[in-house]
Amino acid sequence: MNQFTKYKLWQPFILSVTVAFGMFIGVKMAPDLYNQEFESTQVTSTEAQHKIQEVLKYLETQYVDSISIAGFTDQMINNGMQELDPHSLYLSREQVEREKSNRSGMFKGIGIDFFLLNDTLILSSVIPGSPADSVGMEPLDKLISINGISLINQTHFDEKSQLIRDGLKDVANLQWLSVDREKKEADLTSTYIELSPIEASFAIGNIGYIRLSRFTKGTYNAFMQSLETLVDSAKIEDLIIDVRDNPGGYMQDAVQIVSQFIPQKGQLLVFTKTKDGRKREYKSDGRNFFPIEDMVVLINENSASASEIVAGVIQDLDRGTIVGLPSFGKGLVQQQFDLTDGSALYITTERYYTPSGRLIQKPYRYKEEIFAEHILEDTTQYYTKRGDSVAASGGIAPDINVASITKISPMVLNLLRKQGMVFVHRWIVEHWQFFIEIETTDAIENLDLVSAYLEEAGNELSNLSPKEIDYIQDFLIYKMMAFISSEEALKWFTLKDEQVIAAINSLST
Repeated sequence: MNQFTKYKLWQPFILSVTVAFGMFIGVKMAPDLYNQEFESTQVTSTEAQHKIQEVLKYLETQYVDSISIAGFTDQMINNGMQELDPHSLYLSREQVEREKSNRSGMFKGIGIDFFLLNDTLILSSVIPGSPADSVGMEPLDKLISINGISLINQTHFDEKSQLIRDGLKDVANLQWLSVDREKKEADLTSTYIELSPIEASFAIGNIGYIRLSRFTKGTYNAFMQSLETLVDSAKIEDLIIDVRDNPGGYMQDAVQIVSQFIPQKGQLLVFTKTKDGRKREYKSDGRNFFPIEDMVVLINENSASASEIVAGVIQDLDRGTIVGLPSFGKGLVQQQFDLTDGSALYITTERYYTPSGRLIQKPYRYKEEIFAEHILEDTTQYYTKRGDSVAASGGIAPDINVASITKISPMVLNLLRKQGMVFVHRWIVEHWQFFIEIETTDAIENLDLVSAYLEEAGNELSNLSPKEIDYIQDFLIYKMMAFISSEEALKWFTLKDEQVIAAINSLST
């Protein structure tokens, strides 16, 4: 019986406490809560509720114009929720369905992504195993029509995309031109496609690197499968977990992951508190399936929620080093309350704390007439397991502070992400034969792209530093490489990242 089989058998018992909360992912998304039930609260009619009913009655009967009371009510609820905290919110019925799909890591489609060049939609990627992949669609194929409606015309990108979305609600007939100029046609049916939360997984010598893009249901299993491969195949000893730009997600998956690296059974990992003092504790079970010695967790200003749990636990228990930039600062737990019309409220019901007792929620503004107590910055000094000082500074402060891209101006980055991708797409289409014939990314790495790009950009990108020119060249090469091998391209670009380099160096000392 191999190690992965063992941990799958023990998975139902992986934690001492497995209360399945979900955590709000970032600022504007909230996942399911694993059907967690709280004690019901009796809602009684109050003077305030009666006042709201009176307002709606007078608006409906006396307002000079005809208005939608339903729409007004939605807006009123939405505005009111925004006054509470940055994470409580109201979602319409349509938003509930859309966010449910996002939180599950699933989306419905045929598995293609595309860009617009002149008047033509060109495939930039095809998901392996998707309906599009099954009929032989490949990057650089050109979409011709859907259900007999031409996609080669002067309509805008959004309009073309909407035609495809509408056409794929049922079985759709697609026509496309392959990269070798052969016209093809197939009937495709949209299906639910799972997006892996593992954005990258590879070895750098004896160091493993796993980048997590989000914490959805199944993130723990996907993480363990990647870790098993790195341990068995690459014989890694140390590990870098990259949760930069990861907005969070399901709390349980984050806790299960960090539990794997805590050898003690019953070690407190996270605890939550309600306003009436109820406390829930999440503890390790002491079952470590893979031997990992030293660890680094990479974070930045967009690492939030469940990502901060991973970093906070590793830091508080002195299990590894945190590298990067201070995290987002979200220490609140939301519960979903479904309304009768299919809409829902996501209401902050608890705060979570790291093992040292830190609440890492960033202070937020409030209206004094609404809140009875204020959330102010916590100036208490906290300590890790071995006695090192840590602060509840509105996020997790890294042990090693490293900027991701030093001396690169925001203007240069913004232009590169917009104009740079247009440049890459056009260059690839103009040199499509080059991409068809090469088998590896080595030939791309030696291309001189930055000169052509800067000439095209003109005065918008003048007086660049050598650092900025190097980064632009690397970015363009990376995007080119991705058309041949997304995994190889991501590894190549990742190993040029200054935060990753700092993480590797910290493990090598």
